[in-house]
Amino acid sequence: MATRKSSAVPSKGEDINHFAAIRLRVVGNGNLIIITYGLEGILIQQLDNTVMQAATNIQPTKLMNVSQQRLSFEFRVTEFGEWFELQRFIIFSKPIYSQGPNL
Repeated sequence: MATRKSSAVPSKGEDINHFAAIRLRVVGNGNLIIITYGLEGILIQQLDNTVMQAATNIQPTKLMNVSQQRLSFEFRVTEFGEWFELQRFIIFSKPIYSQGPNL
């Protein structure tokens, strides 16, 4: 009977990551609000608002300083009738811990 060996390498996605910045390529009309959430939908940080234009050659970099296992982003506008089109979204992060604290 074959036995299954456990792996000493932790699964991907379980590390604690440091999120340093995001870079956007976004066009639209109005103000773009960017909000970050951790696991279970806990509010982590609201980034500076981005004033959008219909045509632009600028890709703004938004700085952040967040250490989380996972992070989700919410993009929204402030007023009815405003719109945005997210064309590029780059996340600058790196793993800093391979395990979290034992609780």
